[in-house]
Amino acid sequence: MRRGSWIVGALLTAVCFYIFVIDTIPFVSFDRPLKSNEILFNGPPNSYYVANPIDPAYPLSLGPDRPNNRNATLIILEDGRPLGPAHSSHKEIAELGAGRYSHWKGTADSVLVFSSSDNTDPRTNGRTYTLSRRVEIPVSFLVLVVLPLTIFLMRRTLTPRWIETAQTALAAVVFLAWARLIFGYVAISYDSATYLGWSPLVPLGYPFFLSAVGSLVWVPIVQLLATSTACLLVGFAMNRISQAAGLATVIILFSYTPMFFVETGILSEALFVPLLLANLGAALFLISEPKRRYAVAVAATAVAVMFVRPAGYFAPLGITFLAIALKTRFRWALKWAVAPLACFLIVTILINLAIRGNTAQSQIGRVLFPHIAFLFEPEYAATADREYALTVAQALLPHRARYDAALSLAERVAFSTNNYNTRLSDTDFAIYRRFAADDIAARGSTDSATYFRRLDKIYRDLFFQTVLNRPVGYLMVVRDQLVGAWQSAVMLSTAPFREKFKSEAINGSKLRTELIEAWKLPISKDPTMPNLAALDQWPGHIIAFLDVIFRRIQSQQWLIYMVGVVTFLAIPLAFLMRGSRHWCALGFCGAMIHGSMLLTSTTTVFLPRYALPIEPLILVAGVIMVDGLLSWAQTAMCKGVQLAQTYRGRTAE
Repeated sequence: MRRGSWIVGALLTAVCFYIFVIDTIPFVSFDRPLKSNEILFNGPPNSYYVANPIDPAYPLSLGPDRPNNRNATLIILEDGRPLGPAHSSHKEIAELGAGRYSHWKGTADSVLVFSSSDNTDPRTNGRTYTLSRRVEIPVSFLVLVVLPLTIFLMRRTLTPRWIETAQTALAAVVFLAWARLIFGYVAISYDSATYLGWSPLVPLGYPFFLSAVGSLVWVPIVQLLATSTACLLVGFAMNRISQAAGLATVIILFSYTPMFFVETGILSEALFVPLLLANLGAALFLISEPKRRYAVAVAATAVAVMFVRPAGYFAPLGITFLAIALKTRFRWALKWAVAPLACFLIVTILINLAIRGNTAQSQIGRVLFPHIAFLFEPEYAATADREYALTVAQALLPHRARYDAALSLAERVAFSTNNYNTRLSDTDFAIYRRFAADDIAARGSTDSATYFRRLDKIYRDLFFQTVLNRPVGYLMVVRDQLVGAWQSAVMLSTAPFREKFKSEAINGSKLRTELIEAWKLPISKDPTMPNLAALDQWPGHIIAFLDVIFRRIQSQQWLIYMVGVVTFLAIPLAFLMRGSRHWCALGFCGAMIHGSMLLTSTTTVFLPRYALPIEPLILVAGVIMVDGLLSWAQTAMCKGVQLAQTYRGRTAE
């Protein structure tokens, strides 16, 4: 390969990637000034509208906003400057204004709803408003042509050293950008108390981590460093499968801004996500090159994932998959992956036994029972739990009535998810009153550990008794949760990073100050606000740019569903395609993604925050799929050329 070929390839790749990010060629097809008498007041403050804003004389059609289409191409200019953000909800336009707008289309007519940049009346503020139209590249063209071409050029031109240098440089830039934005900022919520107080409700892993860091002010920075390092590790591991896939993986993972946003908080998800990524990276290394250190690393990170959060109990599924997939090394995998997993797990159990006096990592019954509370009937309870079962049934009556009134799967899932904590609180309080009446243990007593263990045991017993007597109903609840998870939780559409970050930082400032005072935390009140000024400087610009990439991918739900289907099918197919790293990697991702969703759907409700750890795996699986298709196409082309040459040679003879 000639010396400058990789430079040319890199430049072409950059051009393709730029087009993919921008998603639109920004030239104007038409300009149409709005007349003041066309603009009508919409009722709520800040909100104005224009009925049928597109003149039929303009032949180019405009794609409006719809629930499944957030890429409308109408631009509204105020004195020549574009307003935005576009595609805003009508509620946001009315409540916040500041230039937000949307172009919606009904069955016959369309309407432009917008606000001025300073929330003044656009009819009388003396400014000119103009409608413009931009030409949009079809998403199918981006996915089927631009992205494969980008990866193909990267595969053909970039050297391993260049790839690793680019990955490391990007990791450093992203870490520094986020660090400057959040330095000194600690996002504290009510759930943080369970980790700061070593509550028996949660595993010991995250409280240990907080103690090891020491100062809470430095916790977000350490979590951010762990996440950046884990993303880089996954990228290096993907280099073993394909260098192009390695670079694409790092770019896409660093574009996943919700993951980095979580790192600012005192919540176990902030450590859970980088540990899960580290487990994925170790598994990819093991798939590409079976070595003892990689196998032990997979086992160690899997146990760490479980030690930090109960939702990580699916991690052994990945190791089980690898042990079976590596058929020629099955005994080797048992020795260097499964056996270390068991040893590390025993260590965590012993630690829990030494500190808490029991082997339970965290609450179990209080998670399980509210999940199937709508199936519960007190007559299913054993004699020992009958009095508590009657108490619980009475507390659940209004919840079950509302659940039974739901007319669709979506309504049932939404109610069971949103109502989860409420029904848990109601049943907790009912049993607490029963405890107090029976003088077993009262909340706030010196023997609170006994109270907790007894309460958790009651819930656990009621759960298993209900499942044994209503297995079909239980399976239907699990089915509803799985379907609802893919429809409304995985890759959920969110507000742009900048708006969400600023909104949560400002709105949560008072709460964080109150919690710092109430819990007497060793944090000054000043760090309750992040460096919002940095949003308008280079850190904010870089993060916002990466956020655009993620939002482009996030908006294509059909891609997310396709990754879900392919990774599910890859689990059995990986055993048939034993020589393929791509299929094995997809199978591992499938075992982790679907194992996580199945575990959560069988034990609790699937909240959007529970999807956060598996969404990076979905993104990585998507890269593996594209790279695998290109690898297959390249191999097929090479074989075709060889066959053609052989045929011509035989014809010449």
